[in-house]
Amino acid sequence: MKFYFDSNSNSFKISGAIFQNAGATISEQVAFCLAQANEYLLMLADKGTLPDKVCFEVSIGENYFFEIAKIQAYRILLES
Repeated sequence: MKFYFDSNSNSFKISGAIFQNAGATISEQVAFCLAQANEYLLMLADKGTLPDKVCFEVSIGENYFFEIAKIQAYRILLES
């Protein structure tokens, strides 16, 4: 899992492409990325620096309708 923290803009980015390339299902990709974001937020909260922005980098495969549903799942889960 790639993790990029930019201290200048106080944000971090999570790339989920590694999970898709490793053969994870769509639901596993969403779950692993959200779990990784949770761990990074907890790690940064312990240091006292919460980011202003969190960016998820999503890779798209051949199954376009399922990939659109994956993006919608991210939106629904991150809004709540």
